[in-house]
Amino acid sequence: MPLKRILASLFVFAISTNAFADDRAEKVACAQAADRGQVARDQGKISAARVEFTDCARASCPRLVSQQCTQWLGELTQEQPTVSFRALDPKGSEIMDVTVYVDSVERKGSLDGSTIDLDPGVHTFRFVHSGLPDVILQSIIRAKEKGRVIEAKFGAAAADEKQEHHRPFHFPWTASASVILGVGSFIAMGVFVGTAAHDADAMRQSCAGSCLQADVDWVNTRVLLANVTMGTGIGFMSLFVLSLIIGNTVGAKDEPPKASLVIGPGSLGVSGRF
Repeated sequence: MPLKRILASLFVFAISTNAFADDRAEKVACAQAADRGQVARDQGKISAARVEFTDCARASCPRLVSQQCTQWLGELTQEQPTVSFRALDPKGSEIMDVTVYVDSVERKGSLDGSTIDLDPGVHTFRFVHSGLPDVILQSIIRAKEKGRVIEAKFGAAAADEKQEHHRPFHFPWTASASVILGVGSFIAMGVFVGTAAHDADAMRQSCAGSCLQADVDWVNTRVLLANVTMGTGIGFMSLFVLSLIIGNTVGAKDEPPKASLVIGPGSLGVSGRF
């Protein structure tokens, strides 16, 4: 056999061997892609499973594998949920210069009106717009849910928010008057109780059983006055607390009472606001 024919035969054999090896590697890759796709599908990772089934559905894969992967790919396309995004400024107008993150991954071009594929489950969406606080939403995306719109409305920036007015503590004149009168009443009660107790002890030691009735009555009168001033003090202190509550919740102005003397033909009186 001439040398050239031998070399040609060896060349053809080498090519055939390489082609057979490539074909075998292709079949193995297709089978592995089909296996990975089934695992991802069973785990609910539809996006990953579709990538694998797209790979093994190629015409270059074995016919049986390609047909099965094509069928699975169609089923998952129906199962795959899709969403789109919409962003509104604080006035309710739609804005476009917003960056959207889905589960911490930026989705570029997500506000162009087109939908994106997501796996079923709970997802976190973060909308970012310069100068405004981020909007974070969390939603459950369900299988076969198509074209769901995830809408975010931005709130006003902190510098633009109307500051809440904190009203200073209000101490109305009625509270001042009532606390003074209440304290005075308790002081008077203390005086009456102290003097009455002192005189009663002195009478027990000096004239027990034979004291003048007037002295006994004076002690009893001071005990009675002590009870009266105690009740008056409690009343004034209750008025003090009530005045503070009303003065700091209702919003009435702290205006002192105004009075004027009215003199007319045959009349004399006082008029004013209290």
